[in-house]
Amino acid sequence: MVAKTESGKWLGPTDQTEDYLSQITEAGYDILEDARSEVYSEEGSGSQRPAKLWPASQAAAILGRSVGWLRETDPENPIRNTSGHAAWSLKRLMAIAERSGGLLYKRPQGTRALTLAMAKFKGGVGNSCNAAHLAHGLAIKGLRVLAVDFDAQASLTAVLGGLIPDIHLEVEDLPNEALTRNPALIADEKAGIIKPTYFHNVDLLCANSYLNRVEQHLSSYNHGAPPDDTGLNPAERLKVMLSYVENDYDVILIDCPPTLGMLTTNALEAADGIISSVRPEAFDRTSLVSFFDTVQGHVEITGKQYDYIRILISQSRDRLPSAGPENAMHNLSERKEEDIREGHRRNEFKLRRDYGDAILKSTMDWSPAFGHAIGKFSTVFSAPKKLGARSSWERGLTIAQSVVDEVYGDLKAIWELHSKEQEDAA
Repeated sequence: MVAKTESGKWLGPTDQTEDYLSQITEAGYDILEDARSEVYSEEGSGSQRPAKLWPASQAAAILGRSVGWLRETDPENPIRNTSGHAAWSLKRLMAIAERSGGLLYKRPQGTRALTLAMAKFKGGVGNSCNAAHLAHGLAIKGLRVLAVDFDAQASLTAVLGGLIPDIHLEVEDLPNEALTRNPALIADEKAGIIKPTYFHNVDLLCANSYLNRVEQHLSSYNHGAPPDDTGLNPAERLKVMLSYVENDYDVILIDCPPTLGMLTTNALEAADGIISSVRPEAFDRTSLVSFFDTVQGHVEITGKQYDYIRILISQSRDRLPSAGPENAMHNLSERKEEDIREGHRRNEFKLRRDYGDAILKSTMDWSPAFGHAIGKFSTVFSAPKKLGARSSWERGLTIAQSVVDEVYGDLKAIWELHSKEQEDAA
């Protein structure tokens, strides 16, 4: 029997609940598979997807050189786009930069990879979207990126891996065993835990619902479970595991779930810095206070120190005029709170007033371009062609690029500080 009103309106499945949930789950996976198949028929699948190609003007800009210089430096380039014009893949551009020397920034010798936890309490703030765009954007800068999906919802895995996690991944594809038994497995190529992606310089640690088993395993220590084979503190598993591979990367980005369970605690312990995405809304501001209060508690217990803490305003729909990276704080200082009536603008004002330098000057504003790209298992940086209206696509690119540029500049500053500290200590 099912629950219905006298007029026949369906309310719930009652004694058919199990069958109903099974049906809608299967239907949902079918919809996702259809979407994935459509993308694959056009662009290829996963790590086998054809590389994104840039025309001469954009390719030269990536290297900070002129089109003439690029053509002269790489006259034998055989790659052509669909229009028959010369084009460059990121892999080819990075090879040119390596041969030419000095074109792209390299972190100072002796410094190590920086690990950033993309962490927050509240879901629905675009965290996975932001992490994916940072991964691709930093790779275009020439950095080697490891993206760690630590959220069992696995949105980052879907976008960067080009797959449907709960259909196409088994538990062996996840870092579960490395986190619960032997952290050195992460570096075992035969285990295949770290997976290449379709985007050059970006590797991926995948997630799906099986990752919940790690959360349960590590949480069991709070209930008297005996030690496992690692002999490690439950909060240090990710940190130890990543230590086996961190020399292979410049940046490690961890996409955390919207809770402060053992997975997020591990991410906070492994991280050198935190980027917390927040929508400029009242409930999100409240959640942000709770998040940092909890992080403070973690720091008090562990003595953890962070080189970098930033708050990324995300999904804003009514930005402060001219509050770009160069003049955001100046612009706000000239305005009075009572003059800002709109919801998002008003809350952005309060966030910038209260958190100061911790707020990234660039914002990941809402744009239909991000939805179009994510729907194609891509980012605005990796999609092979513009999706949707040209103007909104270009705006999405500008928004994402501004955030990437600011974070990239901050990472370089941290590496330079670390390098100077090493020189002073020598």
